[in-house]
Amino acid sequence: MKFKLFSAAALCSASLFLAACGSDSSSSSPSAPSNAENSSSSIAGNPAEGPTTPNGSSDSNEGTTPAESSSSVVNPGSSENTASDNCPTGYAVDENGFFSVADVYRCLGSNEKVTFVLRHAERESGLGFESPLTEVGVQQSKDLGAQMASDESFAYASSGFVRTTNTCKNIAIGRGEGDVDVAVLENLDGNWFVAIPSDSLEAKAKSKGGTPTVVAKWVYTGANADWFYDFETRGNEFIQYILSVMETSPRVNVYVTHDLLVMPLVAYASERLIDMQIYKSKQWLNFLAGVAVITDQNGSFRVLPVKGTESGIQ
Repeated sequence: MKFKLFSAAALCSASLFLAACGSDSSSSSPSAPSNAENSSSSIAGNPAEGPTTPNGSSDSNEGTTPAESSSSVVNPGSSENTASDNCPTGYAVDENGFFSVADVYRCLGSNEKVTFVLRHAERESGLGFESPLTEVGVQQSKDLGAQMASDESFAYASSGFVRTTNTCKNIAIGRGEGDVDVAVLENLDGNWFVAIPSDSLEAKAKSKGGTPTVVAKWVYTGANADWFYDFETRGNEFIQYILSVMETSPRVNVYVTHDLLVMPLVAYASERLIDMQIYKSKQWLNFLAGVAVITDQNGSFRVLPVKGTESGIQ
């Protein structure tokens, strides 16, 4: 499995560890970058998320089948950092290309910070602002928190939707932090990659198999590219945005958002090798899956696809 090498000046292929210059911004909550291709003002509205059980159209043969990833063990520390006592031998990437959120936290170096950008836990069927987590979703969140239990306080942020905020709060409860404040960041609203209003995307997607199918075909084949920002440019900009926030953030941050943001991020970090081609393989990003952005005091960083449940794919 290959991952991205990120740089402020260029993007190229690399293996797991990803190095780059840090962002020059010191804002704690910067707005979306203004230099994206087809840049427009921030789009508000309800993210048109994928189904709780994938049922996207599979009548297309478009797309490149991602290469299968064999399970392997890696040392998660940076080249200048020794793995901690809790992580003496590294951790495994699973058959789908995901690392465990808990393992990434457990193996975080003393000179490193991490921001987990995750899809929320399992939700009820509604897509509105008030749509809550299911009982399963509440337990998923608490279980993930329990796997990261420690005396360390985390910082939490969400899109402001009930399901994303409650995912954060239940992760914190699982960790033993109790009730925590959850910041709302506009750039987590789920529409980062979408260049047209979200309701327009949903309407256009109805005749093309649904929004998840349309997003997946854009990610893997470039279909309907005029509905989205440039995949590589926008993906890099989001990582730079996260890095800029991390300059003034605590050591560990949990950001919870929606699949229409996180699914392209996972594809971007893995160079599209993780299979989320719902229109073909029927696979989609699972709840509590996403990416971990890890940076150190020298400004180097790496980005890993991560899972907060047994599988990163549903």
